[in-house]
Amino acid sequence: MSTTNWRSIKSPQLKGLLNCLILTGSLLLSTLSAGTIGNGETKNGTLSSMGDTGSWTIELTEAVTLRVGISVISGTDFQPQLRLISPDHTQVASNSGTNSTNLTYKATSSGTYTIEVHDYDNPADGVGSYQIYAAQSKGTYTVPSGDEGGLLNNGEFYDGTIDRADIDLWSISTGAGETIRLGISETNGSAFTPMLLLYGPQGNLLTSNSGTNSTEVAYTTSVAGSYTVIVQDYNSDVTGSGDYRLYFARTGSEYTVPSGDEGGLLNNGEFYDGTIDRADMDLWSLRADAGETIRLSISETNGSDLSPVLLLYGPEGNFITSNNGSNSTTISHVAAVAGSYTVIVQDYDSDVTGSGDYRLYFARTG
Repeated sequence: MSTTNWRSIKSPQLKGLLNCLILTGSLLLSTLSAGTIGNGETKNGTLSSMGDTGSWTIELTEAVTLRVGISVISGTDFQPQLRLISPDHTQVASNSGTNSTNLTYKATSSGTYTIEVHDYDNPADGVGSYQIYAAQSKGTYTVPSGDEGGLLNNGEFYDGTIDRADIDLWSISTGAGETIRLGISETNGSAFTPMLLLYGPQGNLLTSNSGTNSTEVAYTTSVAGSYTVIVQDYNSDVTGSGDYRLYFARTGSEYTVPSGDEGGLLNNGEFYDGTIDRADMDLWSLRADAGETIRLSISETNGSDLSPVLLLYGPEGNFITSNNGSNSTTISHVAAVAGSYTVIVQDYDSDVTGSGDYRLYFARTG
């Protein structure tokens, strides 16, 4: 079998066709070189030449929400653009930014979706390396080595870092009728505006919130199961980055009091000193018999705009009553059933920005 050196071909038309085929082949190889990305994963990619395209495939289930972020690591005139292509090859979402961007899409059908990475310049001559993040609102997920995420335990707090366009995935296992409370505070950052998103066991968005330095969400569950929590930056094109502390409290179940924090069983007639940091929550519990009266009061002893709030929950995790005040407050309740009741102490200010020391008093009649 003989071969021909294409450079020796004299026909301009044939040589042009071969050049076109070679260019097309190189673009296809470049596109196919990216690969797959799973739930919670972070992947690195490169656009190495003009008009290059990155292509990442991901499996989605109908009604599940996909969130994707991308950030430029290095490059020349590289303005990242994300395009999401459905299983029937239709573009269903897109977004672009100067150095980073993100997109969100709720799948209307199950199947293999493709995330395309382009340069948004005109002409598209930007090149460079990038990092891409993917998170889904339901399903098992990966926590990359050195990253943050995973199962949240009741009463504990977790420290994490959000890089530009980063997404951290956390999960909660809870029963029906319990109240989930989450607080997050920036501890060190560059224009990081933390956002919390809570999704139900079917991947449906239940609630979300964001704040300049801190925020919170609360939700009473209607079904038991695994709930998904997503942490990311709220700024346009997800440009903020920084460190955060995530707090989690769930009513109606056992909890942990972290080392150096405050909380635990309240004894009748005693008082307890504690500290609320920004977005912090302290979990306390008390035992009462049916017909006994529970009285709780709290006073700020030293703080920075701490407006204390008391929340009382029943043995099944059901909300009973709450009260708040500028510097102090009190609640009273006659127990309908015997059991262990949960008390949550936190700040009442918008986006839970207050912090300070407090003293908690407990009395039970009978």
